[in-house]
Amino acid sequence: MHVEQAIFTSVRTGRVQGYQLAARSDGVDDRLAQVLTKWGPSHAALCNPHPAADSYNFHAVSGDCFAISRTLYGGAEYSARGGWQLVTRYALVEPLHLREFDNDPIALMRLARSEGLFGLMSPFDARLPQLELPRPSPSVQWNVPPRKGVAENVDEIIGRLERGERLAVTHCYNPLAILQHLIRRLPASHRLELSFTTGLKPTAHRPFRLHFLPGDSPDHRRAASALGITCLSASG
Repeated sequence: MHVEQAIFTSVRTGRVQGYQLAARSDGVDDRLAQVLTKWGPSHAALCNPHPAADSYNFHAVSGDCFAISRTLYGGAEYSARGGWQLVTRYALVEPLHLREFDNDPIALMRLARSEGLFGLMSPFDARLPQLELPRPSPSVQWNVPPRKGVAENVDEIIGRLERGERLAVTHCYNPLAILQHLIRRLPASHRLELSFTTGLKPTAHRPFRLHFLPGDSPDHRRAASALGITCLSASG
């Protein structure tokens, strides 16, 4: 299936430099571009500083469009800030695309990742083609049984989400394992209401319902608390 795509990263384009929506396919109009720019993570937005760290993210862009994205480190930051440049690859999917995966964005993400999608593109043009996402295979089971302790975490997370809380799960080193079990526990009609990130720092302009944080950084906890986000530990 073909969907629109975009890339948010730090580039120099003529007289403009810094983090911006640097590339997009033709179907990403200015309204969608503005929303993606608002949600786009900039310098040092990943919780984990390791060069191989990444984050998978999901949120609504409009009433009939959802963004599935992966944020990862690119090359060295060209500006005086130093460190690593962040690159976020967006795929924009409609409800009909997600229905093929039973409204489970994790299943789509896992299949796309297994086929090498959402990796770095270098170089890339400002005008991108549509992205070809794989279709689900009836012979592949993506929802593997949860490991010991995951089910207990999911029970508490679901209970708090049902009470309207925003959550940050700390000490979480395999967030996809918890997420895939959690999403399958939700009614299919409610799954697309859950926005999440598996590794971006809490911030006001990215109002995810559910954050997963490696370790237990005091700075991340303070940032979450300031935004009214409750912190839970995946380690008990």
